[in-house]
Amino acid sequence: NGPSIERQLCALSSCQSDMLHTAGLLMTKAMVVGGGEASTVILRDVVSSLVSSSEHDISAANMETDPNDTYVSAKVSNQHLLCRLISIVLNKIVAMHRKHADPWRSVELCSATARLCDLVEEKKLLTCPHIANPNDSTDRLSLDQVRL
Repeated sequence: NGPSIERQLCALSSCQSDMLHTAGLLMTKAMVVGGGEASTVILRDVVSSLVSSSEHDISAANMETDPNDTYVSAKVSNQHLLCRLISIVLNKIVAMHRKHADPWRSVELCSATARLCDLVEEKKLLTCPHIANPNDSTDRLSLDQVRL
């Protein structure tokens, strides 16, 4: 008898959280030190890895599963992960402000933050998804979108 499904999911969720915080720390440091250029390279890598992971998930999906449902599910999942990661980065920047001098005096950080905001707009991360029922008039943001 192996570990229960709930414990396995909890372990995977914990691992995902640790990875997001590590990536967030890396992005924050890149933003502070390297500005927009360095952080854009990392953001591109994160976005492209999410896209390639989604393509793999879609191709590996069971043939009985509707490919459109799998695609929409992967897209929403990626949107949640990006929202969570960007909110982690912004929270780390705010925490720097509490501990040290004003981080917004850095041109590099301001440039990198502007690019981060451009990504949020480009990927439409703060739009309400109409996934479950397109005819439903109740638009709700996800918890990850609210955090962002």
